[in-house]
Amino acid sequence: MDDPADTLRRDSAELAALARRLRDLAVRLRADGVAPPWFEAVLNGQIMRCTLASAHLADAARRVQDHAEALRRRPRP
Repeated sequence: MDDPADTLRRDSAELAALARRLRDLAVRLRADGVAPPWFEAVLNGQIMRCTLASAHLADAARRVQDHAEALRRRPRP
């Protein structure tokens, strides 16, 4: 089984990469002038949600890792 902290870190990285791809798409669409007027706001909202979710998952990974390390250091009965 994968380490839960590693899984969270990978998911965080995937969401960060998705946010970057969406930013690149926004730049291209803005430059081409082909997107409808409302689309940029929708895309920016998705970028913000991906960025926020990525940060939350990274924080969760750190917390899970800290918890696992604390359990390993705990004396066994």
